[in-house]
Amino acid sequence: MSSRPPVPSSGHNVAQPDMHGDTHAGIGIGPAELERKLQRLERMTREIARLSKIGAWEIDLATGIPTWWEGTRSLLGQDEAQPLPAGTAWPFFAPDAQAAIEAAIAALTPGASVFELEVEVKNPPAAALWLRVMGSGTFEGGRCIALGGTIQDITAHRRREEMRRRIEAQLFQAQKMETLRTLAGGIAHDFNNILTGIIGYQELAAEVLNETDPARVFLTEASRAGLRARELVGQILSFGRRRTSDDHAPIDLRDVIAESQRLLRASLPAHISIETCCEPGSGTIRGDMTQMQQVLHNLGSNAGDAMREMGGVLRITLARAEGTFESTLGLGRAAPGGYVRLTVSDTGRGMDEAARSRIFDPFFSTKPAGDGTGLGLAVVHGIVRAHHGAIEVESAPGAGSMFHIYLPAGPEDRSALLAAPDEAPRGKGEYVCIVEADEVVNRCTQLVLEGKGYRTRSFASADQCLAAIGQDPTCCTVLVTDQTRPGGSGSELATQLRRQRSDLPVVIMSGYFTKLPPEALGALGRFELLTKPFTSDELLQAVHRALHPAGPS
Repeated sequence: MSSRPPVPSSGHNVAQPDMHGDTHAGIGIGPAELERKLQRLERMTREIARLSKIGAWEIDLATGIPTWWEGTRSLLGQDEAQPLPAGTAWPFFAPDAQAAIEAAIAALTPGASVFELEVEVKNPPAAALWLRVMGSGTFEGGRCIALGGTIQDITAHRRREEMRRRIEAQLFQAQKMETLRTLAGGIAHDFNNILTGIIGYQELAAEVLNETDPARVFLTEASRAGLRARELVGQILSFGRRRTSDDHAPIDLRDVIAESQRLLRASLPAHISIETCCEPGSGTIRGDMTQMQQVLHNLGSNAGDAMREMGGVLRITLARAEGTFESTLGLGRAAPGGYVRLTVSDTGRGMDEAARSRIFDPFFSTKPAGDGTGLGLAVVHGIVRAHHGAIEVESAPGAGSMFHIYLPAGPEDRSALLAAPDEAPRGKGEYVCIVEADEVVNRCTQLVLEGKGYRTRSFASADQCLAAIGQDPTCCTVLVTDQTRPGGSGSELATQLRRQRSDLPVVIMSGYFTKLPPEALGALGRFELLTKPFTSDELLQAVHRALHPAGPS
């Protein structure tokens, strides 16, 4: 068969030379000129095929063996001079692709004489190669007398489509998490107000009892239960909570890993071993130690469940990593820069792609019904996001799972790690103006502060507070205000009062800091944040820091 592709019709009649060398219609084109035009058209056809990555094929219906036109086998990454292997009409394609093409050819009829498929080439020399195979049959008397078609390399198109699908999935996940964050924030604000009153009144009750009073034991246990409830609300919030850098302090992840390893060892079966490896100079970040312990506990527990039957190895490693635009594009909202990479891996049963794509969805679980809540990995996702980090998952059935967590690296100087604060000194009669619409929280806050030497004035609204201070500016030494309340925010009230007294100490309380934008922080200046529910000591520490600033806040 000639290797020259057919010359496509241009839509015009081309004058043909007669047997004497002259041309019809009096057009002066001789055989030599016509041959040059045909050669030029052939070169153009080949160049168009090369640029569009298109090749052609025909099938000998007598033998069932295809003929590949010049350049088509090169398009497939094959040597044009290499003999074709026997036994199949489509030797360069995977078995499932071969079967699909042969089935499409067999299904051709005079009424449906064209097919189009997208298939993958077997064993390409480089990356996977995707092709669009198109074919058509010519029928005469109900019988196919000719069969041929084209092949086009669509690998780049497939990759663009795959990237588009990934971006769409990430956008959908972000929108879904944003909806859940809004719902969780509204519930948490009200529930944290309730917990603030419960914890505060328990502590107040314990203070008025003698050390030997049996009721103190009951109140202590009730207070511990309240604090556990606070942690539970924190878990629900952690997959959606917007936190500021003021919530975080320098911590060493090596200490977190050491403590988590001890706790996991006590909870996992003996046939699951735990290995840790921490690269020198890779431990310090700005974060919340309790939340990072929760991340390791949740991931470690899930790894233990995946290895519970057959046993295996749980590995926790820590190393430095550099984030670039390309490497962090698919990892959420992480920005380029220096990172700490915390990796938790197991040798368990692994996950398929369908499960892996949903593991961060709240209430989704691969465990049997009734075993687990489905919140563990959603909590991990939220904590990592709150630490301005990113998380990446590798897993396959039978190959275990590997979670890479990227967190912005902090200074390695261990002297920067903050120690626990001392007990706050008593007040000296300073006036504290409390603005809180919830009556229980308002009254409890008032009693705690008055019991520690402060004088208080409480208000249910900002208007009442502004009116009182307008009449007597000396009645407010420090402002303690709820951030989220009807008629305006705590930061707005503080800004109004700062216009009159620029040095007024401010403590802003909230069970969910969602309405404190960066521009409001910059306009407000120095202030203290107090997260509900808080203990009496946390309240006193915040008021003391506001009155006696020792550094940035």
